[in-house]
Amino acid sequence: MAKRATDKDWLAAKMRPAKASRAVTAVYRLWCEPVNLVTEHGAYLDAAAMRRALETEIGPRDEVVAGR
Repeated sequence: MAKRATDKDWLAAKMRPAKASRAVTAVYRLWCEPVNLVTEHGAYLDAAAMRRALETEIGPRDEVVAGR
C-alpha cells in the first residue's frame, strides 16, 4: 500500500510541470494576437477583457496561481 501511495505522489508531481506548460502555452496563444496589434498598430488593449478571456480559457485566477 505504501508503494502505491508513493507512485501516486510521483505521478502527481510529474504532472504538475506538464499542466503548467499547457497553461503557459494557452496564455501565450490567447495574448499573442492582441499584444501584436498593440505593438504593431498602436491598438487599444482592454485589460479587463483580457482578464475575462484568461479566466474563461485557462481558469479562475486563484486556481491558476495555486497551480491546480
